[in-house]
Amino acid sequence: MNPNNAETVKKEIEKLKEADFIYPVKEYDWLSPIVIVPNKNGKLRVCVDYRKLNEFTVKDPYPIPFIDDILDKVAERETYTLMDDYSGYNQVEIAPEDRKKTAFITPWGAYAHAFQRLVINTFAEYIGDFMEAFLDDFTVYGSADQHSQQFENALIKCLENQISLNPDKCVFWVQSGVLLGHIICSEGILMDPGKVEKICKQSAPTKRKELQHVMGDETDDSQGGETYEGFRKGGWQTPMRYLLTKGSLPEDTPYHIKKKLAQKSEQYTIIDGELYKQGTDQVLRRCVNEEDVPRILEEAHEGPSGGHGAREATAQKILHTRLWWPTIFKDCHSHVLTCNECQRSATLKEDMPLKHIFPL
Repeated sequence: MNPNNAETVKKEIEKLKEADFIYPVKEYDWLSPIVIVPNKNGKLRVCVDYRKLNEFTVKDPYPIPFIDDILDKVAERETYTLMDDYSGYNQVEIAPEDRKKTAFITPWGAYAHAFQRLVINTFAEYIGDFMEAFLDDFTVYGSADQHSQQFENALIKCLENQISLNPDKCVFWVQSGVLLGHIICSEGILMDPGKVEKICKQSAPTKRKELQHVMGDETDDSQGGETYEGFRKGGWQTPMRYLLTKGSLPEDTPYHIKKKLAQKSEQYTIIDGELYKQGTDQVLRRCVNEEDVPRILEEAHEGPSGGHGAREATAQKILHTRLWWPTIFKDCHSHVLTCNECQRSATLKEDMPLKHIFPL
């Protein structure tokens, strides 16, 4: 850890301990690292990187609202109150049997969370009427003459559900405000001048990749550009991503490949930049890149929850965690066959030997 950040992290840990949001643990199922993220106000925020844990967690099907939908609903109103709950991740109790999974490591020991957040369910009866919520941010909007009663209803819900607000981030009774990176007002949705200013101060792009980033085109053409031959070198996801994004494939793509991908494209979708495939069980699974396959196989087969299962069991365990790639069953079969511990403890089979057996 950067010594310059150590004091900030220590103070945050002590604050969470005093509030009983976290507690020290000696035994844990998982252990995640902490990361330091700069806040908008210049301060540092202490976060926990749970990406490894999330890969082996059953995904929550509860939908996250689309930012565009929220902005459209709250735009062109007379009065706004923008609220942020204080330490949003720490306001709803976590089931005791799951707390060890939230453990994270610090220079002063390991800790686990006792609480998690819950916002949308709290305000369910108001969402779409005079409130909108996105994670731990929620907004009350409407006409000036009704805003007082609407705001009071929201505060009553906060009191009933013991949701604390962060006064430093709340804005009350305004005609315009910043919401989800945009300015909302009676005129509609406007760009945030602060973000525009940052773009204007940036130096002009001098490389093609920099220009693609500015234009919002992140297509990787380093392996041959937008051609089928380039796609073949870019991994199995590249052609499908291109088809879903552009609506067609490059002209040099063989006809049978175009037809095959077009038929399969109905099973795929892109969510937040990630490619997902819908299985026959109607479950969406995140598509995995080739470079991540060995690590996933090792964790699913030899990891704490693996137990050196058979090839079918290993594949089903991976599918249960909502991950997928085209050769998943073949790769699980090869991985189990090359697992040293499995080969030592496996029952002898009556398969023909791969080589001639000679007496010593």
